Amino acid sequence: MKTILAKTPLPISAVGLSCIGLATLTQPLKIIHYLFLILGSLILCGTLLKILFNINNFKQQMQKLPIAATFPTLFMGLSFLSVYIININYLLARFIWLFAVICHAVFIIYFSYRYGKKSNLSKILPSWFIVYVGIVASGITAPQFGFDRIGKIITVFGIISFIILIILIFQRLRSYPIPKDLQCTFAIMAAPASLNFVGYYANFKPYSLIAVICQLLIVVILYLVVLSKMWYLIKLPFSPAKSGLTFPMVISATAVKKTGIFLGLQHPTLSLLFSFISFIMILFAACIVLWVLYNYIITIKKNNTKSNKHYTETK
Repeated sequence: MKTILAKTPLPISAVGLSCIGLATLTQPLKIIHYLFLILGSLILCGTLLKILFNINNFKQQMQKLPIAATFPTLFMGLSFLSVYIININYLLARFIWLFAVICHAVFIIYFSYRYGKKSNLSKILPSWFIVYVGIVASGITAPQFGFDRIGKIITVFGIISFIILIILIFQRLRSYPIPKDLQCTFAIMAAPASLNFVGYYANFKPYSLIAVICQLLIVVILYLVVLSKMWYLIKLPFSPAKSGLTFPMVISATAVKKTGIFLGLQHPTLSLLFSFISFIMILFAACIVLWVLYNYIITIKKNNTKSNKHYTETK
């Protein structure tokens, strides 16, 4: 198992996060719900074990900016996963949530010190949203553990971070092209607005119709921009950066689904429309996540085969 984990790229945690997100979206479909929940749990636990088995390798990976920027997807996934453990063991669930939010907060400080103050515009990538806005995943689940005020603070922090970063990243994209092996991280542009939107739904009741419409417009625009590039991104050679295609699709579908529930209370026709749209988005997100996971499995298998072949030849 250690060998397989060693060959598994760290950014696979984003796929684990996406599977947990899909588990939430597919709750009425029990078999599919549990399938995604189990897949997500295995990937996240595997990522933790990978780190524990080889701390030195993990430290080396954190010296690489693109990998470091995607690493907090592990904490995001644990935050979402903790909610499913409440009915099994509340204290354990609470511990996992606290572990995730504290680790993410510490990582923000580390990343800001290690990369933020030294980086010029060309070093900023859409994956930076994961570091600064990604912590809203803990804000979404905070009310489940009685941390309502913390949930609000985290969501506000995420919104402010989004406003700052979206300006910087648009400037970066206009001035410097993203390297080809990292171009799939462009898809992350669809995630932060949707994550903040879901955080708003979790923490700011009663909802303002104006706030909902404004956020929905931003979510739709960014989602369509990413969708317009999706076929090009899919055709690129597979690399760990493909993980960037997964969660943005999942969280965007979540935001649209929650909006349909809210608007449907007053306008049943809108509920039907949003239900149809969110169904298509969930289906598309599931296809993307499973496709990326399949490619990860193929890549890991190839790497493991090469490793075994090399060992046999040198024995």
